[in-house]
Amino acid sequence: MKKLTYLLVAFCFLTATSCIDIVEEMFLKKNGTGKYVITMDMSALMEAGTKEMLEGMMEEGQKEGDMEAKMPTEMDTIMYFTDAPDSLKRKFSHPEILKKVSVHTIMSEAKEKMIIKFAIDFDDMKEIDYFLEDLDKLQGDNAMAGGLPGAGSDAGGGGGLLPTGSASGMFKLAKRKFTRMAGEKADATMSEEELQMAKMFFADASYKTIYHFPGKIKKTTMKNATVDGKTLTMVLPLIDILEGKAAMEGDVCFKRR
Repeated sequence: MKKLTYLLVAFCFLTATSCIDIVEEMFLKKNGTGKYVITMDMSALMEAGTKEMLEGMMEEGQKEGDMEAKMPTEMDTIMYFTDAPDSLKRKFSHPEILKKVSVHTIMSEAKEKMIIKFAIDFDDMKEIDYFLEDLDKLQGDNAMAGGLPGAGSDAGGGGGLLPTGSASGMFKLAKRKFTRMAGEKADATMSEEELQMAKMFFADASYKTIYHFPGKIKKTTMKNATVDGKTLTMVLPLIDILEGKAAMEGDVCFKRR
């Protein structure tokens, strides 16, 4: 388990809250292009008194050079990866997509908000995999400390909380049939003790996936999916995502318009 995830679990242990909400969303156009967005809402970390508690935990990590110990007080900024430091951009295997990727960071102690939103405007679905693969590689890389506004060194890939790209392709589109492939296996670096902690303190946390299609949905094989016209929604336990056991795969057939 990555260090940011461990800090979140420790924080939840002290505050008895799941403290995080993740929404994965795709807006698909008729020509196969679209927008893919992952929003991490960790506003509980900015509540009165808890921000200082988390910073105290982060100070311990800073002694080993792991991450920044100070969290910004007020921030609302969008960074495009194409403007990131060269030291960061060189770590991407597919630098050509960086101009399409952005991260929007909102932190406000006054409004008790902490939201990090990753977005990519894709021309081809394989670009989502390219980006997620590179983002996953950057997890735990100290270069991220100076690369993403408001994000510590482990926040680049969401601390292990974001989906991981697949070499065979996580998403596929053939005419009016959309497919999500089966997820990756559980993270082998998660110890049994960390897994049990995560199960306990992320027990009520959810991971929501929303797909917006250009035409009305005809049918789907995705389990536990709710269909409303052109929109399909799935809500899964976050712990299943962390373990790599979430059943998110399946097909969606939709009409032309």
